[in-house]
Amino acid sequence: MAYKVNGTGTEEAMQQGSRTIERVRDALRQERIGVTVAVPSYGEGPGIIPTLVSLWDGMVQLGVPDAAMFLSDSSPDSATVDAACQWASSAGCRLMVDHSDRRRSLKQALNVALAFCETDVVAVTNADVVVPAASLAYLLEPICALQSADVVAGVAAPDRSVKDVRHRAGAFQLNVVRRLVRTGGSSLRAEGALWAAHRRFYADWRFPIGQGSVADDVELARAVEARGFRGLAVADAVVLKVPPGTIRDFCLQTRRFYFATADDRPAVRSGAEWRAFGTEATRDPLGALLYVAYRGVAAVTARRWAQSAHSELWEPSMSTKRGTIR
Repeated sequence: MAYKVNGTGTEEAMQQGSRTIERVRDALRQERIGVTVAVPSYGEGPGIIPTLVSLWDGMVQLGVPDAAMFLSDSSPDSATVDAACQWASSAGCRLMVDHSDRRRSLKQALNVALAFCETDVVAVTNADVVVPAASLAYLLEPICALQSADVVAGVAAPDRSVKDVRHRAGAFQLNVVRRLVRTGGSSLRAEGALWAAHRRFYADWRFPIGQGSVADDVELARAVEARGFRGLAVADAVVLKVPPGTIRDFCLQTRRFYFATADDRPAVRSGAEWRAFGTEATRDPLGALLYVAYRGVAAVTARRWAQSAHSELWEPSMSTKRGTIR
């Protein structure tokens, strides 16, 4: 199964991706680096299969089809686990599952995955994205081939197969963040839903539960900086994400994002953020207008969603799940 990433469908980009895959594959083989892929999930159902298929394609191209894939599931029923296990059996993927009947937060599900992993490197992605094969290679390259980072984060891009106008504001926001990273904003906090870490970092570290930021990527970035590890955001490590398709989901995602960034203080936009916004607005004026309109509604209704947006158990955006998109 093949996936095309926004803006990277050129022949030159495909050749660059192939070279990256080859470098990482050689490094994994020569250095005998073990990799585990972990996926926290909640209520995905059969919609989890595109995520697993894309990860499997990446693992096969990197020459590690026998690497373990760990599903840390907190779904209210068995639909997600059943779909994943049925797919893994037919594909020949070594899938390990931990299912909790008790609702776990994303940070709790991630801690279960980190405790399970014993390999040199763990790669983590959310269950509602698609990871192109080259993106997995770009993610692992700084850790495995270049040895220039201990923790690497990817960047989310809107899935181009979702073309409804209602998703346009969320897509614009994702593109602005990706543009910011691509133009030099290498901060580890990239809202990418994709990251990887070496065992020297993750072996004795877990996400704080019930304290700190509700956003897992914020806590990850804080830990990397506080512990003196090398963190890096890679713009080419892209995951394809379904943008929020309702006002409620847009409010939750945006409110949570800026709350986590500001640490209870009003978020202040940097010059780089304004430039990224302006450049993307020039490319996508309709998306910019819809984004401003959605943000206006979010400002009016923010109090309604504030409590859930600031909770570790905030409800996932159902409009962003692949099983709900036709």
